[in-house]
Amino acid sequence: MTFQGFSESVNISLLGLAVADLGSLLSLVWMSICFNPLFHYSDISFESIDIQYITAVSHVYVIGMSFDITSAGWPHVCFARITSWITAFITLERCLCIATPHRVKQFLTPKRTLVIILFIYLFLFLSVAPVYYALRIGPHFNVNRNKTLDWLVYADYGTTVENVSFSITVFAQLSSCACVITCTVVLIINLTRMSKWRKTNLEPSSAKQMMSSRDKWVVLMIASISCIFIACFLPSAINLILMLHFSPNYSIVGPYQNSFQVSWSILNTLEATNSSVSVLVYYKMSSKFRLVFRETFCTTRSTGN
Repeated sequence: MTFQGFSESVNISLLGLAVADLGSLLSLVWMSICFNPLFHYSDISFESIDIQYITAVSHVYVIGMSFDITSAGWPHVCFARITSWITAFITLERCLCIATPHRVKQFLTPKRTLVIILFIYLFLFLSVAPVYYALRIGPHFNVNRNKTLDWLVYADYGTTVENVSFSITVFAQLSSCACVITCTVVLIINLTRMSKWRKTNLEPSSAKQMMSSRDKWVVLMIASISCIFIACFLPSAINLILMLHFSPNYSIVGPYQNSFQVSWSILNTLEATNSSVSVLVYYKMSSKFRLVFRETFCTTRSTGN
């Protein structure tokens, strides 16, 4: 059995990204179950659409003319922002590796990379923790269903506390998207320049200055992951800006509520796509990952005499 191990910092970063993607997908699956009419209107003791608000994902909407914003699906939002910032960190690391490869490898050791990944997780977990103080689960009589169900109840100043967490997550998404876009553009430009340089400088004395074949494939893999991330998360960032700029008209309760719901349904699908296709990129572009994957899932036992 072959293992990739954690001797290289990029493996630690990719593991952190894979865990965040898994958390994002699982929360979306739970959301789908909660919105399923067969489950929602079954003989359950809670309002599933309310409960999924703090256990899965829903929409983000604006109430009133002020910045009174209620974000939904906090576990999914948290894992999606973790994905954003780990992707931003990976692309930044690759850019620095091209600019100053020796210094970056000396500074970003596997232990320091692990600390950075854990810090991203901890910071974003803490950023959504106040929501679980602001929201409580309590009984309420549902007139339409003629029964008492558990659903969400805001604590005192709960909306204000929730808006603080939402502001942090909005900043995290917009800033990470800007970072990934910038680093990806720089990465692609540097790759193009190095390709041209290789064609015109083939002297053996310059060979040490070139990236190894393995490093080149790592950069290409990170660039592919970043481009997929931009394609899937940039529409969400633009939608957030539109929502904040045109509130409260563009919201779940405004005159454009149908467009709002359709757009966020599509955006959730894009985020799920981003979290799902990474494994295909790893398999296509990483020979080590492909070897481990085949040994783990595709090994056939040979029959002996």
